[in-house]
Amino acid sequence: MRSSILTIAAALVFASAGARADTAFDAFKQICIESHADGDKALAIGDSLGWMPIPKAMLDQFPKGEFKDPRGRLRTTDDEFIMLVVGHGAPLFSPDTEIRVCAVAVLPTRAEGFDKQAADLAGVEKDASFSKTAFIWREENGKHIKVDRNSRDLKTYVANGNLNFLVTLGNAKISMVMLAVPGTTPAKP
Repeated sequence: MRSSILTIAAALVFASAGARADTAFDAFKQICIESHADGDKALAIGDSLGWMPIPKAMLDQFPKGEFKDPRGRLRTTDDEFIMLVVGHGAPLFSPDTEIRVCAVAVLPTRAEGFDKQAADLAGVEKDASFSKTAFIWREENGKHIKVDRNSRDLKTYVANGNLNFLVTLGNAKISMVMLAVPGTTPAKP
């Protein structure tokens, strides 16, 4: 009897330790949203879930643009190759701050992308001023409040770390969802 209880307990421990997000968007919520796009926290969450480091040679192939110091993790399922990439980027809403970025990308691409899931998560209207699917909000008492990027209060939200920018991207090869959080870190020249 005692050994069967220990066997069941061990199975439960290993099952919970091995639990992983079932989909790329679940991973995005579990890692990027939970860490509020903090790169070190996001990577630590990925590590705790058994994600593997992305080899430097692979990160060097990542289209960076204004993206600085990318670091990442990856995992595969029977059907997908999922990447977690974190870093920081050029000022987006204020010239004196950088943004923290946390993104999850999946191969092969998904015909439906992440637009609907992102809209449900953001809980605010899409920002029509961007060419991509984008949502901008601040949090107040646990609720998401849409922010107009031309708002006179935008700099205050940025300075307080209370602005969230969620974007979905995709093409014939890859689907990606990204959270960018402007911070108070001065932009580097």
